[in-house]
Amino acid sequence: EAERSADQDNGGGVASMMEKTIALIIPYFGVLPDWFSYFAKSVAHSPILDVFLFTDAQVGPTLPENIKVHPCSLVEFGALASRALSLPVSPTYPFKVCDFKPAFGEIFHEHIRDYEFWAFGDIDLVYGDVAAFLQPLLSNTDVISCRKGWISGSFCVLRNCKEVNSLYSRSGDWKRAFLSSDSQLFDEMGGFFYPEVLKGADVLSLRGTVDSFTHVVKRAAKEGSLR
Repeated sequence: EAERSADQDNGGGVASMMEKTIALIIPYFGVLPDWFSYFAKSVAHSPILDVFLFTDAQVGPTLPENIKVHPCSLVEFGALASRALSLPVSPTYPFKVCDFKPAFGEIFHEHIRDYEFWAFGDIDLVYGDVAAFLQPLLSNTDVISCRKGWISGSFCVLRNCKEVNSLYSRSGDWKRAFLSSDSQLFDEMGGFFYPEVLKGADVLSLRGTVDSFTHVVKRAAKEGSLR
């Protein structure tokens, strides 16, 4: 199912997996946190990942080969997103960019065209050997979240195809979410429902500020149009 947690194993497998299968897209604006070096070292040991870091931060020269730095400001991100989405968006603070995560497949299409999968995620994580738990899932799953019950902005892997890359637009609120000056938590559940969902509540029975990406993915999985 589409919201399958990344720590589940469906019993399948991939006999052999090409390296650099997943393009992990991370826009980050402002000064890099002290723990960035730990993030960088962790992804260095994940050959399945290529990290595309779009940032206006000063980045040291000694980075792993699979971290590709692209100079980009918040204003430039807004211009890029506006062109890709045909929508006049202009995020004014870095956290607002999280709302756009489900649309990264379209916004950064030119950078990821050669990858079978792409992902959105954060740099406050130690990724570890992600291939160990992702490889059994990639062959027959379209969306993989690192959290069970909702799409997590911390790490989510998506198949790089037109149908999945445009999933966000199945939300009736996607334009409003992107145009809003405030964070709408669109990339996750559209509200702070984490305690309820962790206790077993179905997010489809909950509604926050917007019809979120989690709502979209869960509906598509139930309809059978998404794995």
